[in-house]
Amino acid sequence: MRVVRTANPWQRLTLFAVLLATLGGIGVALGQGANSIDLDAIAARGRTQQGNAEDLVAGALARAGTAREEAVDVAAAGEAALRRGPEGAGASASISATGAAGPVDLDAMVAGARDTLTSPRSGPMLVAFASLSMPEASLRRLIGDVTAAGGVVVFRGFPAGNPARFALAMQKLVARDQAASVLIDPRLFRAFRVQSVPTWIATTSDYVPCDSLTCVSTVPPYDRIAGNITTRYALDAIADGGGAGAPVARMGLAHLGAPR
Repeated sequence: MRVVRTANPWQRLTLFAVLLATLGGIGVALGQGANSIDLDAIAARGRTQQGNAEDLVAGALARAGTAREEAVDVAAAGEAALRRGPEGAGASASISATGAAGPVDLDAMVAGARDTLTSPRSGPMLVAFASLSMPEASLRRLIGDVTAAGGVVVFRGFPAGNPARFALAMQKLVARDQAASVLIDPRLFRAFRVQSVPTWIATTSDYVPCDSLTCVSTVPPYDRIAGNITTRYALDAIADGGGAGAPVARMGLAHLGAPR
């Protein structure tokens, strides 16, 4: 499997929407507790918000005033995930935009994320791009492994523009007691020119995606690998290649620990 490297200059840009965990777009940190997801409420909202993910973000940006400090703390926690050693992985596995333990707040996602807009300090340095069209077993493993490695799984948008379908899929893919970092952000697909899934990206440094829904962000140098492989294989290949993303890949492997 060939690892592709880039070496582009980068610059910081402004305003990025964070819903839950690590960086913005529309995201969820799935740390499900004892309560269940209210799919009826999600479906009801979904019927009135059938637009795609970009429309949803645009609506949130239009309605937002100033960012909440709590959302900044969430972004900072996500930025720190790959900078800690494996001994710190457990403490950062589950992050909530509300700061409270409990189920996935997908109602907040469907409502437009108006309360959690902020300018995050950085984008994720380890990203796996995915789609609900992937086999369920593969997607379940991808979410678990990437989260354990300190990264984030990114989807382009809601299936058929339907938030309820996305919520139902997440309920099937993520156990109640499992932590998982999942985002919906089409800008990251454009920024890294991702055309197929699964694709893994490991960057040299942090970055902030541009604040327009049609722009293409300038990103730091990175390594990329794609194909029907595991997250561990992807990280091993990037680390062994010694390129731009090798340090982040090695840290991800440290978080994952020894093969089971």
